[in-house]
This record gives sequence, C-alpha cells and structure tokens, in this order.
Amino acid sequence: MKPIWTQAEPGAAYSVPKRSSWLIYAMGGGWGHLTRSLALARVAASKYDVHILTNSPYADLVTNSPVWQNDNFKGINIIKPESIRSQSNESTSTSKHNPAELLAAEIEAIVERHAISFLVVDTFPRGILGELPQLLPRLGKTNLVLVQRDISPDYSSKYNLLDFVRQNYKLVIDPGDCKNQQLSALARKTSAWVIRSCEEFPNRNNLRLQFGINTSQPFVLVCASGRTEEQYFYARITERIRAELPEIEVRCLSASAFGTAVDELRIDYWPGIDCIYAADIIIGAGGYNTISECAALKRELIAFPQKRLYDRQNLRIEQSACKANSMPEMLESLKKLLLSGWQTKTSTSVSFKNGAAAAFELIEQLAGA
Repeated sequence: MKPIWTQAEPGAAYSVPKRSSWLIYAMGGGWGHLTRSLALARVAASKYDVHILTNSPYADLVTNSPVWQNDNFKGINIIKPESIRSQSNESTSTSKHNPAELLAAEIEAIVERHAISFLVVDTFPRGILGELPQLLPRLGKTNLVLVQRDISPDYSSKYNLLDFVRQNYKLVIDPGDCKNQQLSALARKTSAWVIRSCEEFPNRNNLRLQFGINTSQPFVLVCASGRTEEQYFYARITERIRAELPEIEVRCLSASAFGTAVDELRIDYWPGIDCIYAADIIIGAGGYNTISECAALKRELIAFPQKRLYDRQNLRIEQSACKANSMPEMLESLKKLLLSGWQTKTSTSVSFKNGAAAAFELIEQLAGA
C-alpha cells in the first residue's frame, strides 16, 4: 500500500480516518533512522494506524522501492513536516515564525486529528529543534515513549536529560544501543530492531544475481551513507578495492549516483539489510543500523567511526566490528579477512531475535497501565 503523504499547514484538516494511532517521531535522521522506525512501525501496524514524522531525505527512496510496494507495509503513513519545509524556503531575516513553535504546532495537530494514543520519540528527547519541552505537557492522555539510543554525556548534561526524561516520558526503551549510564538506567532494554524477521529474507542466490554477483568469489559491500563528503569517501573505497583486489566482487550501496565510474558498481536498493545478507564482508560506518544488521546476520564488518554531535560511533565499533581509521587500515583488515576463511563465517541461514517485537509489547502495555 502506498503511503498517504500528509503535507498541510499546522491545524489544517488531515485525510486519515479518526481511530487509535501511533505517531513515531523520526526527525533528524537519515536512512538508518527511518529504517529503524519502520521496523517498529511494521509490528505496530498489525493493530494500529502508524504515522512516521520524518525529514529523512531517503523517504522517497523507501516508498518507491519494490519492497515497500510489494511487502507488508499496510497501515503505515509517512508524514513530511510542512512547517520545516516552509520555514526553509523563507529568508531567515524576514521570517516571523519560530521554527520550533511551528513544528510543535504541527505535531500537536497531527496528534489531535489522528487520535494518536502513543507518541514514540526516537533518539532526541527534546526534539531536533528543542520543540518537545513546550509540546509534551500539552498532549494530555497520549502515552509518551522515548527510544533511547546512545547520546553523548556532554549533551545529556547540557540539557539535564535525566530529569527531563523522567518527568515527561512514561516509558524509555533501549533498542540494544544505549551506552549512556544515566539514561540506560531508566530504560527497558530489547535486542536490536531490524526491518525484517528471520523468515522474511529473500533467496540469497537470487539477491546476488540481482546485484550482478554470479560467481562464488567473495562479495564485499561498501555502504555509502552519512554526509555527502562521507558518501564520496566510500565511493573512493569502492574504487580502491576494485583496483587492488580485482579478483573479488565489490559493490557500493548508495541512494545517490556519484557521476563517476563507481556508478557501474552502485546498488540503489532498500532495505539495505537484504544487501548485507547477500554479501560476505561489509565496509561502512558505525551507525546503529549497520552495526545491528551485520551483528544479526553474522557478517564481518570493517567500520570507520564518523563524528556526530550525539552519536558515539567509536564505542559501538569497539564492541561489534573491526575498526579502521584510514583506507590503508581498511585494506589491510580486508586482506586479512579474505585469508582467514570467510566462507566458513558467512551463513545463509538467519537466526536472531528482532527487538522491535519486544518493544511493541512494552509500549502496548502502557495502554493498560
């Protein structure tokens, strides 16, 4: 089912029928943030209408993908915030509106018109514009849930997040990621959330053929994500692997073309976990989804920690992957993996617990609390 795109001014009428619904706040993220929210939404959509508020630039990639069109995403509605889009089109010198106030008003209108019973805020307790402190007290009986991924202690201290979370959220869930000792003490922990359950993966050989892999040689997948300059860095990695290790297969998973020879090796596909399943060795960053999906599928990962305001990728990589700080380090690690018997480590069977199901059960319990 194709989602209903809701684009309206705060307070305007919305087209979705009034019944018990969820709103998942997935603002301020990219491919991984949206995919993680959809992992929970797919479970919740079995009983509720689920709306996802996101400014992810990958929203169209997701909803235009064959997997979205043909798979079980019925009942999920992706909403792009009109207030932020309108504000960004205005001159900051002439704008009379506070962006945080506009976004808060738009969220409040969505909650009222869609009869939202659960507001699930993913990662940012105060919102990306700091709009949630003024909004949350106005939401009445809406059950407020925080998905608490790792946030740097400096940011937590600056905004006194421990007290803020205690005062405003009925439930805090750690999706197998929170390293912040103060906040993790508030959370109910689950295993990592992934977009597919074990029984849902396509045939691995068919996937490899779809991606142009028709040999038994190692298949290395480079995940180009993050900021624009980071994506081009991963494109250069792909070129280097092809030049130095021509005997193996390498592909670059990227939502955007580079305008270079790498585009011949580019895979434009969602969800990325299918590509990870088809591959043998992964090269990417230390984001939540990359780490979690490789761990669930038991794929070797060589990861570059990227600097983020909130996210501490170094910590995540140290516990779950082979760390690389430069291209020579990556190539050395890759060559070692290729010599270490990668065939025995890559499994075609899938067995893991999807934490999204456990998270749904925890959230739904609030209704009876």
